[in-house]
Amino acid sequence: QARDALAQVLAIRPDTAELSSGEEVPAEGVAVGTLILVKPGAKVPLDGHVEKGSSTLDESMLTGEHHISK
Repeated sequence: QARDALAQVLAIRPDTAELSSGEEVPAEGVAVGTLILVKPGAKVPLDGHVEKGSSTLDESMLTGEHHISK
């Protein structure tokens, strides 16, 4: 079941990431430490932390729980 759940999460992961410069690049090629933009309503393509600003994320696809983290 865990393998199936992981496959489902990977299937909805975006293939591209938007760099802070506005350039869209393949997510798998983004180097650690690179700043990316995640606009409201967009899916988060990579792990990371918020460098500037704030928002909420729906993590229910990852956790199975139905609450929104900040």
